[in-house]
Amino acid sequence: QGRLMILFAFIIGICLVGVLSSDGADAADGDEFTIEGIKYQIVSETDETVEITKYSGSATVLTIPSEVTNGSVEYSVTSIGNRAFVGCDSLTSITIPDSVTSIGYEAFGECSTLTSITIPDSVTSIGDSAFYGCITLTSVIIPNSVTSIESYAFSGCSSLASVTIPGSVTSIENWAFEGCDSLTSVTIPNSVTSIGDGAFYDCTALTSVTIPDSVTSIGESAFEGCDSLTSVTIPDSVISLGWFAFYGCSSLASVTIPDSVTSIGNDAFGGCSSLTSVTIPDSVTSIGRWGFEACTALETVCISGNRFITFGEKPFLNCSSDLQVVSGKAGYAMEMYPDEGFTSDRITIGMMWGGDSTVYFKWIPLVYTVTFNPNDGSVDTTSKDVTYDSVYGDLPVPTRDGYGFKGWYTALENGTEVKSDTVMKKAGAQTLYAIWEENDDGGISIGLIIGGIVAVIAVAGAGVFLFMRSRP
Repeated sequence: QGRLMILFAFIIGICLVGVLSSDGADAADGDEFTIEGIKYQIVSETDETVEITKYSGSATVLTIPSEVTNGSVEYSVTSIGNRAFVGCDSLTSITIPDSVTSIGYEAFGECSTLTSITIPDSVTSIGDSAFYGCITLTSVIIPNSVTSIESYAFSGCSSLASVTIPGSVTSIENWAFEGCDSLTSVTIPNSVTSIGDGAFYDCTALTSVTIPDSVTSIGESAFEGCDSLTSVTIPDSVISLGWFAFYGCSSLASVTIPDSVTSIGNDAFGGCSSLTSVTIPDSVTSIGRWGFEACTALETVCISGNRFITFGEKPFLNCSSDLQVVSGKAGYAMEMYPDEGFTSDRITIGMMWGGDSTVYFKWIPLVYTVTFNPNDGSVDTTSKDVTYDSVYGDLPVPTRDGYGFKGWYTALENGTEVKSDTVMKKAGAQTLYAIWEENDDGGISIGLIIGGIVAVIAVAGAGVFLFMRSRP
């Protein structure tokens, strides 16, 4: 009988502890309680904060409370935990209170009927895959307090047509918007420094994207499969383009690669079947394997003064049969060689299909015809050939009754003067115009060049005058 009394007392004690605990008395960090289908876990009993760990309700519209009371204690809801609402396919709208500072991993993953969510400015972090697979979510505004869009955050949100990325975000992580095939445009703020691997992979409706000059790297497959993207300007802050960066962008007809880029990764522009020409800036030293393979409309690759480029295997595989690699450097012709000394046989485009190889470029300045227009005067020499990037050399001196010769200019009005030591910088044939100054007495002037001296003999009234000066 005594043993039964002890056992009875023990059971009563356990029940009392349970009652006290359910009332919030003697609660400890890690304890859990459920209110209206939302399970909370105490983060800090001292600070009276809780995290949502699980939702088991069936509401369609849910407003998460900023505070909840358990027993006699009122707790602040500060975080939404990992997978807290995962797979809640009854929810169509969720409002998160401004007491919440973090949204955990897969917090709202696969909420397949969720069309609207309000994220307050108090939220500073949104975890990996937080909204992945929310296939009916149409728009989202990321608050200005968030600094990073984590991996897979909105992956597979196939109805997401609009997203606002604030100026607080510095990185868009791997596969963040992968498969958002209703997204038509995106503006990346100039606070972002990196675009991760697959960040916009398979965003098939994306027609335009603005990449700011704060971005230094574009990851592998960052825009792969964006087959509606028609043009892209890569800012001059970007150093490298990752593997498959724009692979399969079949509508991409124009791309600007800045002279900050030093390497173009494997298959970076593979399958860009609308691309007809591309200019490789002189900063590029390597183009990866199959860099432009299956660019079936690509006919012209312009090289912009590079000393050498190391090409991976078959960089132009399955491109247009009319493909040419030409000089993109103004005023220069280009020849390709397998050695830096240019002593071996020249390379042609057909030789660039094998394995890795380094091609050295020899730049040959072109010669252009300069025509002298005496502009109502007369000149003995009417034209001469001048080599690009070299000085013009000796220039003829024209004559005109009643006028003194001022010099040769690139235009009749507002032109630039060309002297014998001026360097030729016009890539093409050029006309220079004689510019005159009227003599006060209507005399005659005759100009001569003797060595480096310009001599002008002027006949005015009863006098003959000789003027001499050094030719600059």
